[in-house]
Formats: sequence, structure tokens, C-alpha cells
Amino acid sequence: MIKRIRDKIRQFKPQEVVAYKDWLDIVDRYNYAFDFMKETNPAYAIMREDLKDAESIVLENRVHEVKEVHIISDVFQKIFTTEKKVQVDELVGQIKYLRGYFAELQSWIDRKVRLEKLEADGKIIIRREEREDKHEGR
Repeated sequence: MIKRIRDKIRQFKPQEVVAYKDWLDIVDRYNYAFDFMKETNPAYAIMREDLKDAESIVLENRVHEVKEVHIISDVFQKIFTTEKKVQVDELVGQIKYLRGYFAELQSWIDRKVRLEKLEADGKIIIRREEREDKHEGR
């Protein structure tokens, strides 16, 4: 039997349902990420500037060994040495952490946008209101 395309479209049902509690969590994360990643947020601006500085220091190879001398008396002194490799490792760790944090926040924003697009396309249903099931036994 040959079926028409429009018959298949009428029988199409969304594959996924986003529960009300899950949707609240998605919206909360979206709001937090969106508010945090605004240009007017000083914490975000500082973190973004730190990331740019750390990247430029590593790329331009401006790291060098540091020696700090503490004179205890005329006879004794303590010398603290921080090797170049240790400093580069710390900067790379900072870069990875900040990039990962920003990527996580961006994924929260992208998830809400993607789900809303899927809902608009009719592929999923988002429960935006808490509903009480009258037939809880089923």
C-alpha cells in the first residue's frame, strides 16, 4: 500500500518530552550563564582578561625562571626558585580551567536555545507548567 507524505506528517508524534523540573533546571542554568557572561559583569571581564593574558604569555614565551632571595641574617639567606616549566604548567592549567568554564556556561545557553528550536520544529514537547496527573495509577 502506498502512503502519501502528508499522511505520515499527520501521524508524526514528538519523540521526547522534557519534564517540568528538568525544564526549570535548564532555564535556571541558562539565566545564570546569560547573566554571568554579560560584558557588564566585572567578574566575567576579569576572567576573560586573565585568559587573554595567560594565552599571550604562553604564546610569546615570556615565562622565565624566577629566583626570590630572603635574607635572614648576615650569614643565612633563603633562595626560592620557581622553574620555567612549573610556571608554564600553572598558566596552561589556568587557561584550560577558564576555557572549560566558559565552554560549560556556553553549553547551558546553547542547550536551552536548541531545545526551544526542536520544540518549534515539533520534534519535542517541553512541559513549561507543572501539571498534576489525575491518573497517577497508570
